[in-house]
Amino acid sequence: MNCKKIIFLFGLAMILISCQETIQLDAPEGESRIVVEAWLDDQLQEQTIRITETLPYFQNEFAPGLTGANVVINSSSGKVLNFTDQGNGDYTYDATSESIGSVGDIFNLQIDVKGKSISSSSTLNPVPPIDSIVQEYRDDSFGEGIYCNFFSRDLLGLGDVYWIKTYQNDQFLARPLEINLAFDAGFAAGSEVDNLIFIPPIREAMNPIQDSLGTSPWKVGDKCRVEIHSLNLDGFFFMEAVRTQLQNSLNTIFAEPITNSKGNLVNNSDDEEILGIFNVASISALEVVIE
Repeated sequence: MNCKKIIFLFGLAMILISCQETIQLDAPEGESRIVVEAWLDDQLQEQTIRITETLPYFQNEFAPGLTGANVVINSSSGKVLNFTDQGNGDYTYDATSESIGSVGDIFNLQIDVKGKSISSSSTLNPVPPIDSIVQEYRDDSFGEGIYCNFFSRDLLGLGDVYWIKTYQNDQFLARPLEINLAFDAGFAAGSEVDNLIFIPPIREAMNPIQDSLGTSPWKVGDKCRVEIHSLNLDGFFFMEAVRTQLQNSLNTIFAEPITNSKGNLVNNSDDEEILGIFNVASISALEVVIE
């Protein structure tokens, strides 16, 4: 082997070694932010508002709950809902015997925590009933088995927004690709799909997602439950942004920079941004057993 080849191979080896070097990113931690998760509904069950603080991006821990807050909701129906501090960041209201409100009610949230006055508002919007869940045996590229579609018609009037949730044997299907949102009967505003049956991709999205990112068939005997939750527009765009962020890794070189999802919490004390969302939902549901 001549000298030139030896020098070339040595240089190539050094390049390969250098490509394996671990680079530690020195990311600034930034200031912590208060986060409010206030997803409430009209069902006869305990209602929970969770208040936490953000952690640095690379700190692999659960966000710590904030205690000592005063949390109250006043509704347009005259109800005053006082939430009880559970000592772990959760604040609860017992609605097991009486719903917190009815369709059309407006709810005004007030939170006082860490010297800050935080407020928000949400209307309890209606949802359409679910007419049926249709089971169909198919042998497609994702696997042989039973797949389902639900049938429901969007309410009359532009601008109704929904979060469709599916449960398999009481387990909420919560993978990023299983976040199923609808604007009227379609995906987004301006589609002219008002008061129509939800489009097939939304109906099909009730099927479980495999690790390979394809839909997965149901098993005979599975309990399948579909719920339609009403959203306010803030809640729809918040969840749309959350879904985009969670699916960011699938976009490879086209992935967008990570950013906070814009919510509807107002800080009445200073300019610090309050993260999170306040939404009060009505829910329609249908449950079947796979045959």
